[in-house]
Amino acid sequence: MATKHIIVEDLSVEYLGPTKKIYALQHVSLEIYRGESIALVGESGCGKSTLGVAFIRLLPVNSRITSGRIRFVDGSREINILELSQSELQKIRWSKIVMMAQGALNAFNPVMRIKDHFIDTAYSHGWKNKTEVLKKARYLLERVHLDSERVLNSFPHELSGGMRQRVLLSLGLFLNPEVVILDEPTTALDILTQRNIIELLKELKKEFNFTLIFITHDLSLAAELADRVAVMYAGKIVEVGDVYNIFGTPYHPYTAGLITSTPKLRGKSTEITSIPGSPPNLSEIFKGCPFYERCPLRSSVCLNTPPTLTFVDGQEGHFVACHHASKDTLSKIRQSDWLSTIQK
Repeated sequence: MATKHIIVEDLSVEYLGPTKKIYALQHVSLEIYRGESIALVGESGCGKSTLGVAFIRLLPVNSRITSGRIRFVDGSREINILELSQSELQKIRWSKIVMMAQGALNAFNPVMRIKDHFIDTAYSHGWKNKTEVLKKARYLLERVHLDSERVLNSFPHELSGGMRQRVLLSLGLFLNPEVVILDEPTTALDILTQRNIIELLKELKKEFNFTLIFITHDLSLAAELADRVAVMYAGKIVEVGDVYNIFGTPYHPYTAGLITSTPKLRGKSTEITSIPGSPPNLSEIFKGCPFYERCPLRSSVCLNTPPTLTFVDGQEGHFVACHHASKDTLSKIRQSDWLSTIQK
């Protein structure tokens, strides 16, 4: 039986604006298992990155966690990340849980050489021997197929986007973390570099056996790397399950809509249809289902009764939050007229 590594329980996060609150996460619960790869997918603004930074409590200063717990299982003990002091958090970040933010260039100090990033990270976690630090840095850089001597003596702007992304992976793995969080790891990279990064992630995952959480709106990346997928919409998780079940038999109409908006490279071609409309206003609390205005399967019960994550019979670990979820959801979505539905 799989061992739980991170347990998110009823997590709610809001951002405080000048005149109103933004409810970025609303009662999110999720279990992440040791050694697995899980993808957080959904449209921009659905709460993926907020959930990612909440794992290491690096939310912006205008945010507030209003409910919930994030438990990290460290060997035989459980740690509530939301209750740790700053000094305790410092010990866990990078050594236990590391997050690589979107845009590799922004992750580096532009006036420091790459070797100084490795040295600074190592020293802040108790390393004293500079020779040992650079020895391990060279190994990790060579491991991601880079010329270690050239890269260590370079400034971040002297490296290409793909090189910076690989350097960031090396730096993130320096302290052998148990959990690696990647936020849009292939954004702004050309398709060949994306392929190289994907293959590299597979190799590193196999070698270092870390738990991988990656945030993406690219369904093809999720299908390639993930063991499980959690689909997010408007600050909520609407479906979570095995990658084959999610893409083969989606139960939630939003998940099915994402799939119909993605072109297929193999098999019988199908018409590509985007999800019309826009995500809801996150400054309001929903009485019912947040997908109601855009859903062709909606009914009166969806307007006033919020759906909860419910186990899908016959599919282990598959949960969906929808009043009309079924194994035929994808075919129903493909046969529906999205635009005429939302204009009613």
